[in-house]
Amino acid sequence: MNIKAERLKETIKKELALLIYELKDVRIKSMVSIMELEMSSDHKNIKVWVSIYGDEKSKDETLKGLVSASRFLRGELARRIGLKYAPQILFAIDNSLEKGDKIFEILRKIEH
Repeated sequence: MNIKAERLKETIKKELALLIYELKDVRIKSMVSIMELEMSSDHKNIKVWVSIYGDEKSKDETLKGLVSASRFLRGELARRIGLKYAPQILFAIDNSLEKGDKIFEILRKIEH
């Protein structure tokens, strides 16, 4: 990825995090962190890996809220950044933090 594309990716990640924080959807009660953002080479599609704090029910509800708001987020993102074409946004849950915690717990049990 060239420098311009990398800069665009980081700008999208930052603005999207702000937009998600500002959302008023009642389903989004949990803390949401953007862990990774993958962007297609033509910049028309982005996949956003999010970490959602909470139990499975709140994670599902939060993800539904994000998916529901993706059209709004897409438009606002284009407006704020000044993009000619707003990228399609696909959200996915990143469970790497939970997996890391489980690994540490297993290692801690082995250690003792």
